[in-house]
Amino acid sequence: MADGLGQKTKGIMLHWGIYSVPAFNPVRKTKKGIYNGSEWYCQRLKNTFLYGNATKSYHTKKFGKRDYHAFLEDFEKATQDWKPESWVELFKKSGAEYVIITSKHHDGVALYPSKFGTYHTKRDYLGELCEACRKQGLGFGLYYSLMEWTPAYGNGKSAKKASEYIDKIMIPQIYELHDTYLPDFFWFDGDWGQTSEFWRMEEILRRLFSLNQGLCVNDRLGKNFQFPVKDCETKGDKTEREKEKEKEKEKEKE
Repeated sequence: MADGLGQKTKGIMLHWGIYSVPAFNPVRKTKKGIYNGSEWYCQRLKNTFLYGNATKSYHTKKFGKRDYHAFLEDFEKATQDWKPESWVELFKKSGAEYVIITSKHHDGVALYPSKFGTYHTKRDYLGELCEACRKQGLGFGLYYSLMEWTPAYGNGKSAKKASEYIDKIMIPQIYELHDTYLPDFFWFDGDWGQTSEFWRMEEILRRLFSLNQGLCVNDRLGKNFQFPVKDCETKGDKTEREKEKEKEKEKEKE
């Protein structure tokens, strides 16, 4: 961007993917104390020990034994009439100066016809949204999850398997995204289980910045890496009562 994304203060981040099909999020506290939206549907469906049975019960009742990634076909059918221009028009009216969208969340589903990875859409949702943003003068950024809940990455504990995932899927996909859409911003996530060295982030950023000097990135580059100023504080969707209880606890400590 000519004037730099860093000068823009109002933006919209879109979490959009095949998890929008079930669009289910239990409203109760988990054993791990994590509050996440429907983008964690895939993980909550598999790991009932940590996240309880609410998602699995809902899924079984509504979809039977259907595999989560089967929602990919449903998503593309449901979005046949999607017009990114109407979204961008609304974003601009709201005062937004840039838009960041999930190019691939933790479920491993890319919202464009990627040459890498296991799951991706046939339609280029990213490209269409990017073009619409550029026409309206809005900055365009990409959220990208370093890890994913797929057999390709596994649970990250197998160094050999994780290394193959990084070599054959993650890094090629990041470069593919950058070279195809030339984003103004890369919002990395899913880094928390490994170090920045493990993810080879220095190598990746050197390459990206050499081609795109105006590129902005956040600090989720590994569990050992953090900028002096946090990108944002994420506590997820909590009810007003839960927020009040936390405030009461903080006052008691004072």
